[in-house]
Amino acid sequence: AFMDEGEWGEGGEYGSQEFAFDVYDWFGAESTGKGREQWAAEYGMYLPTYDPTAANLAAQERELDYRDAENIYSLAKDINNQVYATAVGDVSASAATDISKSKQIAGGLGLRSGTLESATTEALESSQNKVKGLRDNLILKLEEDKNTYNNVMADSTLHYDKTLHETKSEFYDRTLAMIDKLTDIGAFDEGEDLS
Repeated sequence: AFMDEGEWGEGGEYGSQEFAFDVYDWFGAESTGKGREQWAAEYGMYLPTYDPTAANLAAQERELDYRDAENIYSLAKDINNQVYATAVGDVSASAATDISKSKQIAGGLGLRSGTLESATTEALESSQNKVKGLRDNLILKLEEDKNTYNNVMADSTLHYDKTLHETKSEFYDRTLAMIDKLTDIGAFDEGEDLS
C-alpha cells in the first residue's frame, strides 16, 4: 500500500491513494467522525514515508555486480580458450617436428624398421594424451569459472533481497510504532474530535 503512489503508482492492488487514506480505512478511523481528508490532514503528517534510496542503491549495486560477473566470466572463458588453443598448437607443432626429424634420420640412414614406426605411433599417442589432458583441464576450468559466476550472481541477488527486506521491515516497524502512538493520543477513537 505504501508503494501505490509516486514512482510505484498507477493504482496497484489498493488503488492510487495516499498512504494515510489506507491507514484510515484499515484502522477504522471513519468511526472518529472525521472524513478521510480531515483525518489525513491532522494525522497523515506523522506517518513515516517510505524512502526507496537504500533499495534503489541495492538494485544498482546488484546490476553492477551482474555486469562485472558477466564481464569476468566472459574474459575468463576467452583466456582459457586461448590458452588451450595455444597449448594444443604447441603440442601439435612439437609432435610434427619430432616425427619429421625421425623420418629425416630414418631416410638419411635408409632405415625402414618396425621400431621407428612404433616410436612414431608412441609419439602420436603421447601427443593425443597431452591434448586430451589439456581438454580435460579446460573443461574443469570452464566449470570452475561458471560456478564462480553463478555464486556471484546468487550472492548479489541475496544481498539485494536482504536489503529490500530490511528496508521494508524498518519502514513497517516505524509505521506500526507511529500507529501505536496515534492510537495512544486517540486518533482512532470513536466520535472524538481532537482538533
